[in-house]
Amino acid sequence: MIKRKYAISICLALGLLVLVSCNKDDDYVYPSVITEFVDAQTNESSSINAIKTDNGYIYTLQNTIQGNNLTPDSTYRAYCKYEINEQDSTVAKVYTMKLILSPTPININSFQAEIKTDPATIKSIWRGGNYINIVLSVMVHGDTTHTYHFIDKGYIQNSDGSKTENILLYHNRQNDVEGWTEDVYLSIPLKKYYNVLSEGDQIQFDLNTYNGMKSYYLNY
Repeated sequence: MIKRKYAISICLALGLLVLVSCNKDDDYVYPSVITEFVDAQTNESSSINAIKTDNGYIYTLQNTIQGNNLTPDSTYRAYCKYEINEQDSTVAKVYTMKLILSPTPININSFQAEIKTDPATIKSIWRGGNYINIVLSVMVHGDTTHTYHFIDKGYIQNSDGSKTENILLYHNRQNDVEGWTEDVYLSIPLKKYYNVLSEGDQIQFDLNTYNGMKSYYLNY
């Protein structure tokens, strides 16, 4: 049975989650390359041998990837650059893969630590299949590890009968100096809301920016 791994520890360093399938520079323009968030699936040998897109397409990898400390028969969230095989549309070649944080939102009443909301900027946010995908722009210097999580603040019932679920970004920069901007990739898995939200409901995603708290609304 496939087990799902979301790297749920808020103390997990993003730098430890990087997997690169080749030595080419990340800015290299590959022919017919697709860049998107995917579910990366490991086999019994802990190698990533398949990816599943947010649209539900599954591709077997012609170049399996061996990462560090991966669990067999598990699924990890990843930011991926790949190309579909011209002769077999069920096969793909991965050029670059980076495992990303995708923790299940934790209820605000169960969150034991102080809730940190150090500033960040949204570059893009969108609903993709069973996830909300986020690209953050974060000021870093690399002296310490930033930590992230999602705080479930519950939902409100709207006057039209719909619900709005409120999720807050936890961001602790650990007193890192603000030197330059870096992209951070995150995904919110929506599985826990299957029996809570339905079509017509929405999700409110809040984060602290350099101009104060900002909310983004996405259809469920």
